[in-house]
Amino acid sequence: MIVSFSGKVKNELLGILPTRQHCCEAELAALLCGLYRPDRKPSPAEGSVSLPLSLENEGLTRKFMTLMERISAAHTDGPQDAPGMRAATGMPSAMRGEVPGTLLRRGCCRRAFLRGMFLACGSMSDPGREYHLEFVCSTQQQGAQVLRTLQKEKLTGRMVPRRKYFVVYLKEAEEIINLLSLMGAHSALMEMENSRILKDIANDVNRRVNFETSNLMKTATAAEHQAEDIRYIGQHGGFSRLPEGLRAVAELRLSHPDATLKELGELCDPPVGKSGVNHRLRRLSQIAAVMQRHEKVE
Repeated sequence: MIVSFSGKVKNELLGILPTRQHCCEAELAALLCGLYRPDRKPSPAEGSVSLPLSLENEGLTRKFMTLMERISAAHTDGPQDAPGMRAATGMPSAMRGEVPGTLLRRGCCRRAFLRGMFLACGSMSDPGREYHLEFVCSTQQQGAQVLRTLQKEKLTGRMVPRRKYFVVYLKEAEEIINLLSLMGAHSALMEMENSRILKDIANDVNRRVNFETSNLMKTATAAEHQAEDIRYIGQHGGFSRLPEGLRAVAELRLSHPDATLKELGELCDPPVGKSGVNHRLRRLSQIAAVMQRHEKVE
């Protein structure tokens, strides 16, 4: 089965488990927050944990449960008695779509929060096609918190409404790379860097090819105009009056229509520099222009 680039990022993030208790709490709260949907109403019994969430991904379910076990093990209430869990993760607030700010005071916890949010509601385009990473948030309040957290980590996100959701996104390659690093997706980061290098090389090659093609077209057009002027001079008897140097360059241009100025100069006897050849060709064009004006007057 072909896995999308976004899927590769998530698979890598699923394998990361925070070592610190407070980071576990921040990431679990982010999962609760990001998976929250206003149209799914919780109905928790007193003293239990009932979540309005959909954990269809097996890896995400496994990480969710592992984080819950690690956090509950640190509280005397135990995994089946929820008050300690609720307090640790700010669960009531997270289940309404926002993580308590007290869980995001540390930089490591903000990184764990972003990782959890990406797993819950994030996606990323294949960097071979375009640079785009986004979080699809249920509420404007949730989107604003993701945006604030990105800004605290020196990342410039944007938020826009999309149907009934609020999308926080990054479109700059450098910022997406920095976010992948913050979340711990280092393999995906390296793959994106390689993709970016290949894309930059391809773009550079295209620019060079376009530049060379443009120069060749300009050279060909200029050479054709020069040949037309020289033929006009010859057709109106002007060759015999040309100085030897001009006549030599004129004959070389007619016999070598595709030659560059440098090549024409090397064919001269004695050889002439590129600027010297260009000067002589411009002089021939001026002579042709004068002859044409006189013909019109007559």
